[in-house]
Amino acid sequence: ANAAKARDLLGKLPESLFLLGIVIDYQIRAQDYTAALATIDRSLALAPDDRGLYAMRLSTLAAMNDDAGVEAGLREMVGK
Repeated sequence: ANAAKARDLLGKLPESLFLLGIVIDYQIRAQDYTAALATIDRSLALAPDDRGLYAMRLSTLAAMNDDAGVEAGLREMVGK
């Protein structure tokens, strides 16, 4: 219910990291990892220095068994 409200509010507040965080949490809990990655990337475009978002991305890639993606993500974090 809260995730649906957050998605609706994102139409009015598309740059709200708070709302994006609610949506990401819901997507990960629902194991919709592809959607979660897209929302995480959207959030990173708004907050490129947020290490928590990078950690979420790595965790999501790991849940998808995407070892190459995890490695690339780690390299990107080290490069920042």
